[in-house]
Amino acid sequence: MNKIRSLWDGNQYSKQELGTMFSVSKSTIDRIVRPAPVKLKVAAKARKTKGTTIKRRGGK
Repeated sequence: MNKIRSLWDGNQYSKQELGTMFSVSKSTIDRIVRPAPVKLKVAAKARKTKGTTIKRRGGK
């Protein structure tokens, strides 16, 4: 996979050409050269406030 990635990054071969060279499908090449997903940091959970109540409207 590293070889495929380095050849792709060199902008010398198309995905179809790489697939032919390594005897794999173009969709396999797509998966190999796809950028890695960006990992996002998850924000801290909201703090619960003590003493918070919900008041009813109306009478009772």
